[in-house]
Amino acid sequence: MFAVGCSTTSGNGSSVAGEPVEDPPFLTSAEVHKDPDRIVCRRHMPTGSRVSERICMTARQWYDLSESSRQALDDHQRAPRGGDGTGGL
Repeated sequence: MFAVGCSTTSGNGSSVAGEPVEDPPFLTSAEVHKDPDRIVCRRHMPTGSRVSERICMTARQWYDLSESSRQALDDHQRAPRGGDGTGGL
């Protein structure tokens, strides 16, 4: 799921053909629809580490990941809660 060895982007934040875009705040469905195979790289700092790692995926993969995370959160928030104080666990 993760691409390794992405090339770097230019310093002005614009994308040159074939180069990945660095750290967009979010991707709308319109942006993904325009170019779903565009490579987008983001920095991620794993919990407990001071070293960030660069993760590159296509715009479609980032969008699908955010949608599945949003759906999981919605499902969790809508789940019935148990009356025993465990929060439904």
